[in-house]
Parts: sequence; structure tokens; C-alpha cells
Amino acid sequence: DRQVGTSIAQMLAAVGIDAAANAQPGAVFFPARSRGEFSMSMSGWGTLTGEAHYTLSSIAHSNDPVKKFGAFNVHEYKNPVMDKLIQDAAVEMDEGKRRSFLEQANELMAVDRPRLPLVAAVVVVAVPRRRFLPIVRTPTCSAVPRVSRSMPRVRRRSSPMGCATGVSWRSMPRPAR
Repeated sequence: DRQVGTSIAQMLAAVGIDAAANAQPGAVFFPARSRGEFSMSMSGWGTLTGEAHYTLSSIAHSNDPVKKFGAFNVHEYKNPVMDKLIQDAAVEMDEGKRRSFLEQANELMAVDRPRLPLVAAVVVVAVPRRRFLPIVRTPTCSAVPRVSRSMPRVRRRSSPMGCATGVSWRSMPRPAR
């Protein structure tokens, strides 16, 4: 992050914007950002679901702890139309309608520009296979770690509900020998 931040500061200086890179540990950075101490910041964001609602409900909805939306809206962006689109998408079961709500919300983000993404960093991580243990995905999408000292075989099996379950991987500490 420090190298990327320094590069961004140099690029901004080239167009007349005075910026200084100040890499900080997360324990310092995130609370300070939440308090509004930075005019510009860089941090990562990923999505667990792979679709827009996860991101939009966290960073584009006005902060509403009761409805549990907008927890990462650190710029205090507020737009009632955006809030309604996100709330409607949250409860819409029709895939086409839900998609339409999310597309409209993304279009609104492009017009309002509450955030201006400057960098898209791709991170590739390689870990030896022996460092992973499988997680069985159940039909309700909850994850149940299968803990074993030896690497279990990865296979598809039927769940008690008769649905197929798959296996994904997550990094786990190596078992003590």
C-alpha cells in the first residue's frame, strides 16, 4: 500500500494537487477515516457475494445503524433515491427487478460520484495446498470447517436435504506436528 500511495501522491503532484502518502496500520487508519480525518484515502474493498448490493449497501446507502445499511459510508453521502433503490433491491426476489434496482443505483453512483476510484489493485496470492483445509458449503450457504490433521479428499456429496454441496478452501494454520 505504501508504494501505491506514494505513486498516487506523485501523480497528483504532477497535476498540481498537494498530497502526501501516509501509510498507517489498519488499527490507526480505519478509526481516523471514520472520524473524517482524511480528505483522500486508499483502502481495499472486496465483495463476498459477487454482486453489487453487498458493496452499495455498505458504501452508498446513507449510514443507518437501525436498518444496517451504510456502515462504510465514511464520506456521509446521502441520497434518498439511492437509499430507496438499495432497500428495494434488498427485499426483491425477482432477479430481473433486483438487477434493475442495482443497475439504477450504479448509474446514480456514476452521476453523483461520492467516491472517485483511482486505483484498481489486483492481488494474487499463492499458498501451498497443504496450508488449506476445506470448508463444506451447505444449502443455506453457511460454512462448516472440516478439521483434520490429514488433507481430506475433495468430493461432492449429498447433504441431508438431498442438495449437492461443494467444497471451497480457506487458509488455515498448519496443524502442529
